[in-house]
Amino acid sequence: MYLYKIIAQNVPQRSIARDERRALTIHIPTSEMAPFCKTGGLGEMTEGLVNALGRAGHTVKVYLPNHSEMLDNQLGRITSPNCIPSMLDHTPPPIFSKSFPSKIQRFNNLQNPASSLYDKLANINFTVIDSLERDFFNNRRPGNLYGYDDNHVRYGYFNAVVASLIEPRKNSIIHAQDWETGHVSTLMRTRFAYKKIPLLYTIHNLPYTFATNRHNFYQMTGLTEEAYPGLYGISGVNRPNTDEADPSWSAINHSDFVNTVSKQYVKDTLSEAQGEGFQGLLQKRYEEGTYSGIPNGVDFSWYPPFNAKNFITEKPVYKSELQRKFGLQQDPEALLIMMAVRFDNQKGYDLVIPTLKRLATEKINFQFVVTAQGDPRIHNALTSLANDPELQSRIGIVSPYDKELTLLAYRGADVSLSPSKIEPCGLVAPTSMMNGTIPIVRKVGGHIDTVKHGENGFLFEGDWYRAEKDSNYQKLVNGLHSNIMNVFNLRKEIPKYHDFIANMMKQDLSWDARAKEYIELYYHMLDSFKINGHYKTYKG
Repeated sequence: MYLYKIIAQNVPQRSIARDERRALTIHIPTSEMAPFCKTGGLGEMTEGLVNALGRAGHTVKVYLPNHSEMLDNQLGRITSPNCIPSMLDHTPPPIFSKSFPSKIQRFNNLQNPASSLYDKLANINFTVIDSLERDFFNNRRPGNLYGYDDNHVRYGYFNAVVASLIEPRKNSIIHAQDWETGHVSTLMRTRFAYKKIPLLYTIHNLPYTFATNRHNFYQMTGLTEEAYPGLYGISGVNRPNTDEADPSWSAINHSDFVNTVSKQYVKDTLSEAQGEGFQGLLQKRYEEGTYSGIPNGVDFSWYPPFNAKNFITEKPVYKSELQRKFGLQQDPEALLIMMAVRFDNQKGYDLVIPTLKRLATEKINFQFVVTAQGDPRIHNALTSLANDPELQSRIGIVSPYDKELTLLAYRGADVSLSPSKIEPCGLVAPTSMMNGTIPIVRKVGGHIDTVKHGENGFLFEGDWYRAEKDSNYQKLVNGLHSNIMNVFNLRKEIPKYHDFIANMMKQDLSWDARAKEYIELYYHMLDSFKINGHYKTYKG
C-alpha cells in the first residue's frame, strides 16, 4: 500500500515492530504555515500536515521566521489566555563572521475559542525566529515574503538558528520544507554533524529556489573550505557547471530521504522538461529508493465536507452568498466558475482569459470569481476583462487573496479551474471535490494522481506555448473550453449531475489519510538510522 517497499530493497530487512512504535517528535522548519503566513500551497501543506500529525498523537515542533506582522497580527489572535510565549535568549553560531543575537519566542497550546482549528493541538509548539540586530524578516513589506535580493542572507540566518536549536531525542526527525530550509540539512551534516537525526526534505515546486555564489555561501553558513573540503561540489551544494550554491541542490544531496507532493511530480522532475537541472541528481536518489511522492491532503477543519444529501440543499445557499459577496447577480442557473490561485504565468491565466471571452461570445450563462494576488499584469488583464461590455457583471475580482472568500468560493461555485503549466500537487482539485465543485485541470503533475476524467472531474491536454497563434496554445484553450461546456451540459441532467457529485465526494482526501503515509516514512527512516548505528546515540 505504501511507497516505501522500494526503499526496503536497499535497507537490511529489519523494521520496528508496530507494537514497539513510540510517539515521534517531528521538527518542521518552514517559511510558511497558514494561517500565520501563506503565499500558496506550501503554507497550506504545512498547516494541514502539522494539524494531522498533532491529531495522531505526535509532538510537532514548527520553526517559522517572523515575517512582517505575522507574530502580532496572526499568532496573537489564536493564543488563549493560558498561552504565554516563552522568550529564549539565544545566539546562533556566527554567520558573516558575526554572531547575531536572536529574538526567539515559543508558543505552546495555541487555541482559538472562535474556531475549531486548534482545539486538539496541545502537542504542537511554534518557535518564531527573528534577529535583534538585523532586519531579516519583521520590517519587510507586508505580504511579500521572498521578493528580496538578500534572500540568501535572510534564510541562511533562519537555517542557522533552526539547526542550532534542534536537539535530537529518541524517535525524533527533521522534516524540512522547500528551498527556504534547504541549508538546514547542510548545517546538520557539517557544523552540527554531532546531532544525529534523520532528515527528510520535501520539494514543493522545483523551479523556485534561490542560489548564491561561493563566497556568500561560506560567509552565510560560517563554514570553511578548509574544515569541509569537497562541500562546494556537485555532491555537496554546488550545481554542475555553475558557481551557484543552491539550497535545494544541497538538501537533495544531504537529506536521508527526499519526497515531493505527488507521485506524478516525481516522474515530471526526472524529465529534462521539468527537472530544472536537478533531474540527474533526482534520478540517482530515485534509483537508490530514496525519492518518492506523497500527495497533499485537504484540511477538513477549514473545509467541512459536503455529502450527497446536504450538497443538494446547502450548495445553492453558498452559491447565492458567493454571488452577493462578489457583486454578481444572484442567478442560481448561472454556471459559477472560480479560481483562487496566485496571479502567476505558471497558473494558466493566459488560457482562462480567452476562454471567458469565448463563452461570452457564445452567450453561455456563466459567472467567474477570483481571489488572488501576485503578478500585477495578470490582475490588470482580468480587471480590463471585467470592464468589457460583454462581460460586465459576470466577473468578480478580490485582490489581495482573501482566505474567507476562498472558502466561500469552493463551497458556492459549480466549477474550479486549474489549467497550470506545472502543478506539483494541485490542491485545487481535491479541495473542489470535497466541496461539490467540479475541477477542470490540465493533465500535468498532481492533477494526474487525483482527477479521473469524466468520473470526479475533467482533464485536458496540450503542450504549453504562449504564442497566441500557435496551434498547441489553441489546443489548450479548446480543451479548457470544451470541459467547461461538459459541466455546463452535465448540470442540465439533474440526476446524472447529482450522481457525478456523489461519486466525486466519496474519496478520502483528508490530511489524516496523507499523514499516515508520512508517519510510515518517518518510522522507516528512523529504522534505517537504527540499523546504521546512529539511533543509539540519541539522548533518551
